[in-house]
Amino acid sequence: MSFRCEHCGTENNEVQMAGQIRPEGTMYTARILARSDLDRQVVKSETSTVIIPEYELTIPPSKGQLTTVEGIIRDVVRDLSLDQPLRRIQDEPTYTKIQSLIDKLRLILADDVDEEAEENKNEIGEVKTASASQSDKPMPAFTIKIDDPAGNSFIEFKENMADPKWNLRMYHRTREQNVALGLVAADEQTDSAEAQVSGNQDAQSKGDEAGREFAVGPDGRSEEIFEFPGDVIIMSTNCERCGYRDNEIKSGTAISEKGTRITLKVEDTEDLSRDLLKSETAGLTVPEINLVLQPGTLGGRFTTLEGILDQIYEELSEKAFVTGDSGTTDAFESFLAKLKLIKNVEKPFTLILDDPLSNSHLQNPYAPDPDPNMTVLNAWANKAGLIPSDAQFTDVYGLDDELLAMVPQPVKAVVLLFPIRGALKTARKAEDERLRAEGQVPIDPTLIWIKQTISNACGTMGLLHSLMNSNVAIAPESPLAKFIDEAKGKTPEERAHLLETTPLFADIHADAASSGQTAPPENLDTDLHFTCFVQAPTASARETQTETGEMRIIELDGDRDGPIDRGKSTDFLKDVAAYIRDHVIPQSPSLELSMVALAAPLD
Repeated sequence: MSFRCEHCGTENNEVQMAGQIRPEGTMYTARILARSDLDRQVVKSETSTVIIPEYELTIPPSKGQLTTVEGIIRDVVRDLSLDQPLRRIQDEPTYTKIQSLIDKLRLILADDVDEEAEENKNEIGEVKTASASQSDKPMPAFTIKIDDPAGNSFIEFKENMADPKWNLRMYHRTREQNVALGLVAADEQTDSAEAQVSGNQDAQSKGDEAGREFAVGPDGRSEEIFEFPGDVIIMSTNCERCGYRDNEIKSGTAISEKGTRITLKVEDTEDLSRDLLKSETAGLTVPEINLVLQPGTLGGRFTTLEGILDQIYEELSEKAFVTGDSGTTDAFESFLAKLKLIKNVEKPFTLILDDPLSNSHLQNPYAPDPDPNMTVLNAWANKAGLIPSDAQFTDVYGLDDELLAMVPQPVKAVVLLFPIRGALKTARKAEDERLRAEGQVPIDPTLIWIKQTISNACGTMGLLHSLMNSNVAIAPESPLAKFIDEAKGKTPEERAHLLETTPLFADIHADAASSGQTAPPENLDTDLHFTCFVQAPTASARETQTETGEMRIIELDGDRDGPIDRGKSTDFLKDVAAYIRDHVIPQSPSLELSMVALAAPLD
């Protein structure tokens, strides 16, 4: 509502919420570092509390307003100044304290004292004050927070949610807050402590084969434990009497020694169905549209990738200001349009989930193999024994020279994911038959090749082949170092049996495959396949230990009959890209091709 009387100067810009109470409360925080930040628009509902910690100032819930940060400060100064003459007479200590606060706030507003401002009154008694954001006077920095249990308040961000001076945190309301909002009756008390203990003892615990269990208590609150690499407890409340529903996600494990960053390249709509667990400590970034959610934003969520993007779009589109500077409005509408494009996967994008406590996860549909579009390969390799300072896996974004130039050098191995179907499947069979009948040029006998005998483990084979045959630094006594020592002198089939019977390696395989996901599906039927390319000298050069001998590209695929020579190599990465471009893509025109390189670590 907006009202202004031309006769007496009375104004009213009260906001009354017509929407529903949100499932979670919100805490908006903005750092006011420059006078331009005072122009940030603010929606303050009647249930919100405004806090300015630097001045120990708390404004309790009052009428709703559509205003600015400057408007809130002016209202405080006006309201506190109203009774100051009376306080000066009746309670001088209180007057002194309040006047000290008023003087500090006036430094923000850059206003002159009341006696001088009195001279600027217009004909209807309104004091004309210049906008504080236009003043050139220095301003003390401060923080403004709006805590709204109903979730209906808002502080404007600049340009987009990547604004470094703006933050949104969502939280679960306390019982007292639910009572204040009218969601729970004030006299609706819980049972006595003894009854609660008895009820908890009677709670039913159930489990299923998916690796989760839950308990349902007498208050209708259920706790479900999902076994990810670390347990996560999802607590939900569903009141049968009033229909109130709520859910909350908490970690069920100790704080991890290291954080987790999950990077997913989203290229088609199938990726939107991936289960996503975002803890309350996780941040989310989509760099293509400069979308940044700081840790705490949206709280904890167990949903899908589509669900989290829909929620972000809904939150922003409902809170967007439709009035104000046209340039700001157009920029925000442009941002929402870009968000809608990636939400519908009309353009590829990258999702980055960054959790310092390692309690967030993203489903891997390729499990038990590592996800080619999700960066967990380095975690697998490092656990196996790769020394990170020597080499790391990095994405290869395309086969053009400009994109290949972005990969750090030297490149020591390439792992390729591609679909085996149609013409390519037929060509592979024909090539196997030809090689059995005609043979090929001798291949470096020191290469370690493993015959794949484990179902759906071609990704593991690809990573092992790349690490064992690229002369990268391996930590002594690591699982990979021990495996290499034991694999020497054994046949490919014996190496496969060794891999199957090495418990430590099996644990790493299962852990890395499920990293960032729920329990891996069994008997996954997929035609996607991993293979590996390494560089090696000719067999004769290896036998004579000739250092200047010709180098060859060798493909190591556990699903074939053995290593395959793919020709001469002068520039390894470019030569592999040329082979893929000339021999794989023509027979597999699919967007599901994905490539990573084992290369020098990024600085």
